[in-house]
Amino acid sequence: MSINSLETRIQENRKFPVPLKSESYFHHHQPIKFHAIIEGTPLILSAEAGEIFLTDKRLIFIARKPSPIDEFETFHIMLGDITSSILFPSKKDTFSVSVTMRSGIEVIMSFSYEKIHLEDKKIFEAYYGMLIAQENKGDNSSNDDKDPLLQSSAIFEHLILKSNRESVLESDFM
Repeated sequence: MSINSLETRIQENRKFPVPLKSESYFHHHQPIKFHAIIEGTPLILSAEAGEIFLTDKRLIFIARKPSPIDEFETFHIMLGDITSSILFPSKKDTFSVSVTMRSGIEVIMSFSYEKIHLEDKKIFEAYYGMLIAQENKGDNSSNDDKDPLLQSSAIFEHLILKSNRESVLESDFM
């Protein structure tokens, strides 16, 4: 996971991520409202408008303008570093997910689409699910976090332990 360290290029007055070697792009959409909480830290990232990119290697967000408060502008996660990904029920126009990284860091993210772009949200969800499943399939390590029953029980534990954090997400997106 990286914040404000994404290598970008400018094209037609917009920033785009510089592709990694052999990286393929699956989804790109704008405008997106982005919100993320990094568990165990006071860090909350938020942007009213930006662009999301989903590749076979990364999930990327680039804000249209840096935040005047904390200068937040870019965020990306390597899909191969995700050991657990749990989707949250949310509003029809919002994709909410909690991911746990190999490092143990947990990130709760929400991406909100405009109501006229709900089909694009469905496309993003389908590609995200496919890419995460592909990453987990390619990882031959025996990781109990990938067991669906353990993930289900983790959802309930997560909902109980994170109720205060979820109310922050709900107040922003619901």
